[in-house]
Amino acid sequence: MFFILLMVYCLSVGAATRVYVHPFNLFSSENISCEVIQTEEYKQLETVHPLTPLQDGSDPDPRPGSTTDNLKPLKNLTQRSAVLAELQNSLGLRMYQSLSRTHKDTNILLSPLNTFGALVTLYLGASKKTALSYQQLLGLNLESEQADCAYFIDGHTVLRTLQAISENMDESRNALKTLVWTFINRDADISKDFLHGTQDFSDDSFVRAVDFTQAGEAEVQVNNFIQKTSEGKVKGLFKSVTSKTDFLYASSVHFKAPYWISQVCCSELVSLLYWPSREKQVRLFYICSPRTNGGEPEATAPYWISQVCHSGLISLLYWSSLEIQVKLFYFSSPRTTVGKPEATAPYWISQVCDSGLISLLYWSSLEIQVKLFYFSSPRTTVGKPEATGNWRTALKPQDVGEQEFWTNENASVQVPFMTHTGDFLYLQDSARKCSIVKIGLSKKTHMLLVLPHGGTSLQDIEKPLLTIWPTWVRHLKEKYLELSLPRFSLTAVTDLRTVLSDMAVEKYLMGSDASFKRMSSKENFTVNKVLNKVMFEMTDGESELPNINDDGRVAHKVSINRPFIFAVVEENSNAIVMIGKINNPTNLTK
Repeated sequence: MFFILLMVYCLSVGAATRVYVHPFNLFSSENISCEVIQTEEYKQLETVHPLTPLQDGSDPDPRPGSTTDNLKPLKNLTQRSAVLAELQNSLGLRMYQSLSRTHKDTNILLSPLNTFGALVTLYLGASKKTALSYQQLLGLNLESEQADCAYFIDGHTVLRTLQAISENMDESRNALKTLVWTFINRDADISKDFLHGTQDFSDDSFVRAVDFTQAGEAEVQVNNFIQKTSEGKVKGLFKSVTSKTDFLYASSVHFKAPYWISQVCCSELVSLLYWPSREKQVRLFYICSPRTNGGEPEATAPYWISQVCHSGLISLLYWSSLEIQVKLFYFSSPRTTVGKPEATAPYWISQVCDSGLISLLYWSSLEIQVKLFYFSSPRTTVGKPEATGNWRTALKPQDVGEQEFWTNENASVQVPFMTHTGDFLYLQDSARKCSIVKIGLSKKTHMLLVLPHGGTSLQDIEKPLLTIWPTWVRHLKEKYLELSLPRFSLTAVTDLRTVLSDMAVEKYLMGSDASFKRMSSKENFTVNKVLNKVMFEMTDGESELPNINDDGRVAHKVSINRPFIFAVVEENSNAIVMIGKINNPTNLTK
């Protein structure tokens, strides 16, 4: 009998007096009826055959027209998102615990949002009995009084709600991108319902027919196609493809987290011109300059290109060179009608552009420096410049450099750290011997860090994770911290069949007891591989960090210098988009 993983959920999406709504009712179609499980008499299966061959282009599949039902606005989206977030968080945390048990000493990364979406997409092709097992795992099942019949959700509504959560994070800055690939045996057809599902929960989807008779060649072609359509980010994904393959499914989710201190604002650069400090210049240059493949600053980078980045300006402060200054000024300053630089342009206007800073390097004038400083610096409450230098971002520049990260009690590695001082949401859980910090990544996303206290292992923290996570979120309080965190980017591939097998449910969902008669009319159609590629990347961008405001307070120091858990969370619904653990920041590709 299928092991039901449905937990008892305490939904906190509204006031205590709000009438409880079963999750099923939020994601079911109207006028549903109990369907007999043993009969597979769904509406006539609409399929597509032949499918686009793998060799016939790499453009994403066309999307449905705007008149389709699937593109009509969802009702009660806020409530649906909050409820679905709790369901996917619960399943995601269980999967994280399962992964962590089998990878105790390595880094792991999982996307509960992406995994939940993959399971619901497969649900669309499952037969009634198998679909019921999916509903139970997902927490969306409604028990029937009759043993031989069941109620079924509308999978498209679930997928569109998940996609709405993803889109809410993005804020038009490509912070989160989801791709889905499906490769079908060329002799099989595929249901239109499943195809629409791959589009409901992705930015781009690709469904292709493949000749698997030459398995080795097919594997190379599939992997090359994925690499090309992912712009080189996903390589060599599928392995051990056989000639009996019917179905390969892969998804990738790529999240770009802003590197909090690399985006130095103009006012800080101006202040550097006004208050020259070689130490600050060196540090700022190190943080912000372009990187070589080895991660070091490109000391020989040509900074006189037409689009001059901040790092170029910072390096210019470090390397005073009249030749570079002249070239920078020429290429970057505003143009006259004949295309020449406007040498007389007033560069001390309140919105100081890069070219203004460049011209300032060329025409070193204390008067211009003072005016630039006055108009560009942050303001006090009375509108005057904050002459004491309490900059909003890290002018210190917040001590970026290599520090020790302890992989265990007896071993450490040197890794780049970044530090920020300000008011954070923080909790010290003395009962479970760990600290929790919330970092704003944007207005719509945040990161939650969980750091075990000295002498406490990650495994001790992970055991009660499912029940304690919501409590941590509710009890975070503002505290003035000096927070140090290693800079890291992490990629991982999750084999969904392996994870479900470790949870003792794979047999019913993809294995010997699973049936996918709604996926294809091909006899004994098999789901062979389901992979999720997750990429977390720290990028050079702005983040929603708290202001630095010294005002005499002593900051509580928190250094994330030993194994820790981190999660990327969507702000409105509290959906966990990614969760992982870092045991060693120097081993970040899996």
